Amino acid sequence: MKTFKIILFTLMCGLAASCAKWGNSENNRLMLQALDLLEHKPDSALALLDAVNTSSFNYAGRAEYTLLRLQTKDKAEMDITADTEIFKALEYFTKGKEREKAAWACFFAGMVQQMQGEEAKALEYYLKADDFASHASDNHLLRGKIQCKIGDIYYTLDLYENALSHFELANEFFCAAEHRKSEIGAMVYIGNCYLILNKNDSAFSFFNRSEKLASNAKDTAMLLAVVQNMGVAS
Repeated sequence: MKTFKIILFTLMCGLAASCAKWGNSENNRLMLQALDLLEHKPDSALALLDAVNTSSFNYAGRAEYTLLRLQTKDKAEMDITADTEIFKALEYFTKGKEREKAAWACFFAGMVQQMQGEEAKALEYYLKADDFASHASDNHLLRGKIQCKIGDIYYTLDLYENALSHFELANEFFCAAEHRKSEIGAMVYIGNCYLILNKNDSAFSFFNRSEKLASNAKDTAMLLAVVQNMGVAS
């Protein structure tokens, strides 16, 4: 009975804290449902977030809402160029102790800057995101995404050796996360870097590995992307 009371008290405290952040129990319900749908049904999650009454949020609630909304839009492959509210959310998370959320906030701040054509500022945010992530949990997917974005910046700047090292790190993290789609994408980037560096054997080694992974995963879109890159390389 005593253990049950402790668990019940903990749950009630958690619910009270959530309601305090998000204003009321209805907002709390919508936020939790959206979080549950984020991974597999981002469009549905976004619809729930659109129904949330944000006027009743406190500082913490608005920061978490902003981050969740950007995670959802990114998952749904939507444009986030104008989502500059992430910078206010970033201020909140960098002052706290939740390093993984701070890492995600830095990551999306970098994405917004990169989409706005501010590569140097974007790189600063990505490097800061990697620092937060390295001291957070073992979220391999997040660390892979960060390394991939750093590599992308260097690739854009024609610094292919630098880009290659970050794409290779990204590939290791994606492999550890068992996130095959991202792993395939990283391998294609690696192959492209080797191709530009006139290391064709290495390039085709990664293209072939990525083609095999895409074929095994039955990912038609990624397989097409791999084949197109191989065609350019031929």
